Amino acid sequence: MKNTQTAKQPSTDETIKKLKKEWGGDFDAKLAAAQAIVAEHPDLVDALDETGAGNDFRVIKFFAQLAEDLGVSGEEANMSPAQAKAAIARIMKTKNYQKGDKQTVDRVTKLHGRAYASGGDEAA
Repeated sequence: MKNTQTAKQPSTDETIKKLKKEWGGDFDAKLAAAQAIVAEHPDLVDALDETGAGNDFRVIKFFAQLAEDLGVSGEEANMSPAQAKAAIARIMKTKNYQKGDKQTVDRVTKLHGRAYASGGDEAA
């Protein structure tokens, strides 16, 4: 069935208010983690923007929970090599990684590239 979009889309301000109330001090970290998950999928970004679903607090909560389940943090994009190594160690302990979940393994691969991007390591 085609959605006629008759339902009122939530405003960004309403969404932020709801999420801040629910997440409290974790708001920034959870939002950044949700954004990190979505940013990896350009078609999804376009769809969320075009439909307004990216402003729905339920959608944002879903991606924040997915990020948590996959061991993703919003800081991954700006991590130093040492931080990336610590994230790799943390993610490798998750059930998803241990089960061989493709997305989780791919995330570790990306972080590995960041951790060892300089081509060298402090160990000599």
